[in-house]
Amino acid sequence: MTESKPRRRKVREIQAVVAEVRDETHDAASLLLDIGDEPRDYKAGQFITIDPHQFGFLEHVIAYLEEIKGSREKPRAYSMGSAPHEPHILITVKEERFWPGESKYPPVLSPPLSRHCPPGTTLTISGFTGPYTLPDDVTQEADTILHLCAGSGIVPNFGLIKASLHADDGLRHVLLYSSKTR
Repeated sequence: MTESKPRRRKVREIQAVVAEVRDETHDAASLLLDIGDEPRDYKAGQFITIDPHQFGFLEHVIAYLEEIKGSREKPRAYSMGSAPHEPHILITVKEERFWPGESKYPPVLSPPLSRHCPPGTTLTISGFTGPYTLPDDVTQEADTILHLCAGSGIVPNFGLIKASLHADDGLRHVLLYSSKTR
């Protein structure tokens, strides 16, 4: 797969509501986000960002981490596993863990998003961006797309495959996937 130049769009903040939560594995959950009437003007494979500062219950943890790191906690990027024709935006969040002796800092956003974000939760997301998309002329260049994926890296590929199937573009998709457990 080649990287195509993303269409230049202004990244915008969007209010989203968690419509459904799907437990995928013991440490990952998919959130289906309803963005109402907002345009789904993204390309399959792109991502959204979520700023942890919007969650009041993380205020003290964030303040502590910002003090010891000496920098502001940054928004986290989550690949979309959805395609633009679908009614919801889908992200899959793998819960990061703090491993004494291995992790420098505890994770901030993935634990609450993956395990404590029930339907009805309102989030502000920023999107849509990222170059991990298929070129617009992909069918002129290839007839088969090979997806080599590991772990949560599979998520944007779901969107790519679903968009291709929806478009009935004739592409054949081959998916090779690897997943480790701890």
